Amino acid sequence: MQAEYKTIKEIAKAELNIERSKFISHISHANSREEAEAFIQMIKAEYKDATHNVSAFVIGPKLELKWATDDGEPQGTAGTPILKVLEEKGITNTVVVVTRYFGGKKLGTGGLVRAYTDSTLEAIKKSVLCEVYNITSIKVRLDYASYNKLVKLSFPFYTEIVSTEFQDTVSVEIDTDPEKIEELKEAIDNISRGKALIDICEDKIKSIPIEK
Repeated sequence: MQAEYKTIKEIAKAELNIERSKFISHISHANSREEAEAFIQMIKAEYKDATHNVSAFVIGPKLELKWATDDGEPQGTAGTPILKVLEEKGITNTVVVVTRYFGGKKLGTGGLVRAYTDSTLEAIKKSVLCEVYNITSIKVRLDYASYNKLVKLSFPFYTEIVSTEFQDTVSVEIDTDPEKIEELKEAIDNISRGKALIDICEDKIKSIPIEK
């Protein structure tokens, strides 16, 4: 099953000291422009005494919406490098704010690009990356003998039992690859001899952390 996109699970923070300037980077998940802009305003309010609060975000499964600002740094030396990192790593629905406290020494154009690039990379290192999948959830009601067979099945595609309720029969909720629904239903029919009751519940999004 192929992931729809890659994103950040939660807020992460990193700090770098470069030529006496302090760079504080924050990265967060954002599902929309509004969420990204709200996060940017929150960080700017927290670090309102900073020399610069440079930000960028990417929104959409295909990285459709991209935005960046240099916030007073020379054009193209700050926001654009942040955006480039997100694009190159294929990370979307993500917002980054890099706060700079000027330390008295100018970094030059190349130095600024490296500083904002490295600050973004450091924030990504501190974060939890997730792959996001489209999942279909189904509910199955079956007898205990069929349930015991179900839990022993090994599928050549993503399938996970997410909840189980034991009463006179067993009710099971299963998340699976939407393209494999019919294959899963056929397997359940076979082990239950057609007696299992199967309801397709909903399509949903599932985030699975990427191991570093």
